[in-house]
Amino acid sequence: MFLHYLNWKTLKQEKKAKTSLIWFVLNFFSLGITLWIPLIVWYFASAKGQIKYVEEKYGKTGYKKKSQLIPFVAMIATYLILILIFVAISMGGAPKAMAQEVGLAASTWSKLQQVYILENERIGNCQKIGYTPPNSEFFTYQCGIEGSYAVLAISNKVNLGDCKAGNVWAVAMNKNTEIEAKQPEDKNCVKLSPKFCDIATSKKCDN
Repeated sequence: MFLHYLNWKTLKQEKKAKTSLIWFVLNFFSLGITLWIPLIVWYFASAKGQIKYVEEKYGKTGYKKKSQLIPFVAMIATYLILILIFVAISMGGAPKAMAQEVGLAASTWSKLQQVYILENERIGNCQKIGYTPPNSEFFTYQCGIEGSYAVLAISNKVNLGDCKAGNVWAVAMNKNTEIEAKQPEDKNCVKLSPKFCDIATSKKCDN
C-alpha cells in the first residue's frame, strides 16, 4: 500500500496519494487475522484505479515499476518493533521498555540500508534509503554519512533510571554491508539494552 501511495506521488496525483496514505494507515493498524479484509476492500476501492490510470497514460510497458522490496522490509520491521516493544513492556520495567526503542530503530535502519546498498551499490542517507527516525520523547536521532560509512547515532535525552541522559548508541555500515554497532560507555545503559548489537547487527558488540 505504501508503494501505491508513492506511485501516486510520482504521478503527481496528490489527492489520490492522500487517499492511498489513509488506506495504508488503516491497514497498518489492522493487525491480526482480520488483515485480509481491509486489503480486499483497498484493492477494489483504490488499487485498481491506479492500475487503470497508469495503463491509460503510459500503456502497459511505458512505466517503470518501483521496487517493492524497500516498503516491504519497512513494513515487516515496523511490525517487529511493535511486537517487541509490547513484549518488553510486559516483561520489564519502564526504563528497560523505553530502551528497546534504540535496538529496534537501529535494526530497521540497517535493513533498509542493506536493501539500498544491494540495489544501488552505495550507501545512502536516511532520506535515500526511506528511513524516517522515530519522533521520540526519549531519544534523539542523528542520521547521515561519515566518510565511507552510513551512520545512525541515538542518544537518550532523558534519564532512563540509572542511565543518565546523553549516552549514545550507534550503528554504522559501509558499501560492502559490513556493519558495526556500539553500546554506550555507561554500564547502566548497557544493562537496559543488552541485546542492542544482536538486534541491530545480528552479532555481538565488541565493547
